[in-house]
Amino acid sequence: MNTFFYRGISENGDFQSGYYTANNKKQAIIELQEKGVIVDKIRFSYKGFNFFIKKSSFKLVINSIYELISSGLSMSEVLNFLIKYNSNPKLNLSIQLLLNDINNGENFSASLKKQFTGEYEFYFSILETSEKVGNLERGLKEILDMMDERESLNNQIITAITYPVILFFLMISMLYIILNYVLPNIISNLDGVVSLPISTKILIYIEIYASPIILLIFLVFILFSTIIIVNNRFTKSKKILERILLSVPVYNFYLNLYTRGLVLKSMSFGLRGGLNILEANRSIIYSMSSNYMRDKFKKVIEDLENGNRISSSYDNLKLFSKLEIETIKIADETDKLQKCFTILSKNLEKKVLGRIKFISKIIEPAILILFGLIILIIALGVMMPVLLTTQNIDI
Repeated sequence: MNTFFYRGISENGDFQSGYYTANNKKQAIIELQEKGVIVDKIRFSYKGFNFFIKKSSFKLVINSIYELISSGLSMSEVLNFLIKYNSNPKLNLSIQLLLNDINNGENFSASLKKQFTGEYEFYFSILETSEKVGNLERGLKEILDMMDERESLNNQIITAITYPVILFFLMISMLYIILNYVLPNIISNLDGVVSLPISTKILIYIEIYASPIILLIFLVFILFSTIIIVNNRFTKSKKILERILLSVPVYNFYLNLYTRGLVLKSMSFGLRGGLNILEANRSIIYSMSSNYMRDKFKKVIEDLENGNRISSSYDNLKLFSKLEIETIKIADETDKLQKCFTILSKNLEKKVLGRIKFISKIIEPAILILFGLIILIIALGVMMPVLLTTQNIDI
């Protein structure tokens, strides 16, 4: 479906403009005429939320809709209210598209599906189930809770690793500048004047051997950042990159840990949001950024469709610990899966954060000590020749 901006005249003779979704211009014009609008101008516009809306904006819209629905307004009234009082024109476009679909008899979740893809699919499943049981408010609340928890976890991880990373790159940058620009000038000025002290000779050796390594680190960092940007934009390059990264043990460990957390958290919220076991697992696939894991998880869906228990299907993934599999098995037999996934998810989250904080606490002082040693060597290497030169002049 494409989105078109149109301008025309209504049956009452009033000028009318807005946005309309259709397969093509011709279909849009015909359907608008059927609604009593004579189209004067029509042009292709944005395709909806996923083209320009950020996650923060998506959360803002969901939160606004939840708060207004909680106050007793209908969906149509909520969207009209948001259009009237929202100052962001791009958000208004997407809300207008939602309103058009709602007025045409579509469900809220079905309308969102036209405009969002990928990771949002999981949220749609919860919304769709909530609409079926007549409790959209609960579905919106579950989505907001899940987004809040994910955001909180991401912020804690970023906070834990930011300071060590900044320190490391400051140290590398300073070392590179001194070795390549400061030290050569001092050595050239003192060449033949004094015998270079051991600290300066150490710096020279570091400059010879370490400078290319430091430059390589920067180039790898830039290359890696470029790959991530390209990876997020192009599906083909994403698959090629993943094949390469899968051969790296560290990446495999990270991918398994991330997927494990994603599955546990998504199952907890999915079951709490009203999805059954099969629906919740189907929805998880759309949240996975890894094609490799997505393909593996499709086998879980097949197993569940064939009547296998969730514990045996998960065991075949070779992703979860034996304790987690046994816990899921017992919870499945006692009909307490939702509570089980919530507990397992929180335990894994605590374990991951604990490890990150522990590693961060070790890395920070280690980098500071290394930083101090480098500064000491640089200070001695740079200042000692100057002091020796001064002493020679005095003599």
